[in-house]
Amino acid sequence: MTDALLNPLLSLNADAMPQLLALGFGAPWMLWGMAAGTIPVVIHLLNKRKYRQTQWAAMRFLLAALRKNKRRIELEQWILLAIRTLLVLLLILAMSRPVLESLAPALFAGQRSHRVLVLDGSMSMTRKLTDQTRFERAKSLARQIVKEARRGDVLSLILMADPPKVIVGEPSPNLEQVGREIDLIQATQGGTDLTATFASLRRVLESSPLPNKEVLFLTDLQRATWARPGSDNSAALKLEVDKLNAAKIRPVLIDLGASSEPNTAVINLSITSPVVTMGVPVNLRAQVRNFTTQSKPSARVRLYVDGQLGPEQSVDLPVGEPVTINFTYIFRDAGDHVFEAVIDDDPLGADDRRRLVVPVKEKLRILLVDGDLKPEPFAAETDYLAQALSPAESLQAADPATPNSATAAPSDTGLPPIALEVIPESRLNSVEVGLYDVIMMANVSQPSIPEAAALDKYVRQGGGLVIFTGDRVSPEGWNSRLAVAERDLLPAMIGQSIGDAVKKTGAFLIDPLGYRHPLVTAYEGANPSVLSGLTQVATLQYHKLIRPPESTARVALAFDSGDPAVIEVSKGRGRVVMIATSADSQWTTWPLHPSYPVVMGEMALLAASGRTGEKNSLVGEPIEQAYPASAGTATVALRTPDKGTRELALKVDSESSYLRIDPPDVSGLYEAEIGPPLSRREKFAVNVPVVESDPARVEASALKESVPGFDPVVIKSAEELTKAAEDVARRGEIHRPLLIAVLALILLETLMAWWIGRRVVRVSTT
Repeated sequence: MTDALLNPLLSLNADAMPQLLALGFGAPWMLWGMAAGTIPVVIHLLNKRKYRQTQWAAMRFLLAALRKNKRRIELEQWILLAIRTLLVLLLILAMSRPVLESLAPALFAGQRSHRVLVLDGSMSMTRKLTDQTRFERAKSLARQIVKEARRGDVLSLILMADPPKVIVGEPSPNLEQVGREIDLIQATQGGTDLTATFASLRRVLESSPLPNKEVLFLTDLQRATWARPGSDNSAALKLEVDKLNAAKIRPVLIDLGASSEPNTAVINLSITSPVVTMGVPVNLRAQVRNFTTQSKPSARVRLYVDGQLGPEQSVDLPVGEPVTINFTYIFRDAGDHVFEAVIDDDPLGADDRRRLVVPVKEKLRILLVDGDLKPEPFAAETDYLAQALSPAESLQAADPATPNSATAAPSDTGLPPIALEVIPESRLNSVEVGLYDVIMMANVSQPSIPEAAALDKYVRQGGGLVIFTGDRVSPEGWNSRLAVAERDLLPAMIGQSIGDAVKKTGAFLIDPLGYRHPLVTAYEGANPSVLSGLTQVATLQYHKLIRPPESTARVALAFDSGDPAVIEVSKGRGRVVMIATSADSQWTTWPLHPSYPVVMGEMALLAASGRTGEKNSLVGEPIEQAYPASAGTATVALRTPDKGTRELALKVDSESSYLRIDPPDVSGLYEAEIGPPLSRREKFAVNVPVVESDPARVEASALKESVPGFDPVVIKSAEELTKAAEDVARRGEIHRPLLIAVLALILLETLMAWWIGRRVVRVSTT
């Protein structure tokens, strides 16, 4: 490892640095071999035995030469003996695997250390390199670090994902088991939650009683992971980083990424109509984007419908600009159908295709809940509303206790076939709300607590709720049941009543607010006679709708007094629309104007749009689908994109049965076959997050700014990775230098023995 890298590594945990050096041993039993150091001494002593002396003539000259060089010869023999003894001692010492202790506990860890490996599991890590993916390369490095870990070290393993996964939480001394877990771990095709990752890291570190702790990140430093645009949890992230710094742990980050990596992706696939019915043309919109630094001409975009190749288009992709491709298709059968837009393959293949599950209906099911249901024509609260949604026939109830039903054929309003049911307010608690695409409540006094809970769950699972006020509405009842912290469903609080429909002292006109909202965009640019059917609506009385601070609700229409007339908001997968006045002509003339059926139809479609959304989600988001309570705990066979099958069961609560699939890690098509009594098949599309398609990186120099307080040692060079991984695992071990010293002593002993022997021979022949 270079000095530039080694110096900051040596600075880790410097505050805890003791004053003395000590030695620890990986194989202390080998120290018994130190006794072998006496062997050269014993041999030397044996050579000093006395023998019977015999005088001969030439001996006089040899003895004279030896007496002359006696001191030098004895010194040379003592040096040679010391070298041989030291050679044996160093060899035994090296075999005992000594390590330096106490210089810096977290690095020269002769003491046991707890090392946490954090692997980036985001989609960008699945980029294909020459012979493996980037994540496979990270796993290979992680295995090497584990393999070279010191005896007595313990390890933990975390996968950076959304949410993160603690693979090995409790510090494990079983290095083989940790290695097997690394082999089994798989990258996700989603993003990462950096704050949750650091929180998981903190909990893992706190679970260890060992004082010496190390953290190693293996990541590609993608911007979507380390500096995600629009992230609003920077304060929580900084708090977690500060806790890591307070523990005096400076992580090491191994950078596996590279700059200027090309990528093209399908970033969006949607339908322009919120509800799709049989025989009606569907306008499909696909968006692709080129993330490279060069334009890409003639890129092919192919459309598949239910697995069959459909239309294909060739488009030029400029740098960084999304390109929209439009397709048209007509479905002949009801049920779940799958669109798939595919672009040419590239090294990051997960985002080269995007899927969209489209529920095709025979008709749109709408439930009208009437707060004052009456049998006389146009005397009930919902009569005008039913007529607007079902112009083919007027829905009248002879018996308020009996729901009315009808199916309307498509009309010039552009509405799909609609199945309407009308019930009195008193029967709402006995209805399975999950059977309907939209629930419209007109002048309902207030929902009961069970009804409020059922409506909240219904909307968040994709249902549409439309609420009209009126003279029977209790603002306090609605606000206390559906505008509270635990059940924040309403787009606005219902306030006091404004105006007087009885005295008819004044009227409020509609302000279309520039026709910006989808409910009224069709009126933009229309001639004055058409516009008057909307702008000349006279409202004599309405409830003031009060948006909470920081609300995401949108005002679609307003009164000329400035108060909202129609306001809507998304809640979960569903949508809630609130109208400040009545659905009938008691408070407003709107039901008598030609704009009423147009806007009410658009309102029904807007509210129903969540039913498509619940079939489509992103990696990392759970899949949820509600069913009638009569489905019970039916068995479910779930087929995953890898063609595997899992056995599940529907869950049951007080209101309904529902299917819940834990957040998937892999994009693709999930098919659920639900057994009796429901006996139906559902399809769900899981796509990759768009933000993960952008290969932009956070450079190491800017990492501290993107993650405040995070200042790791960054290993940048690709050629340095293998050696760096070994050095991080081996730091503090000194048996290798000892073996090098042994080799040097062997060479020195051989040369010195040869030199001494040669001098003795020279003396003896002189």
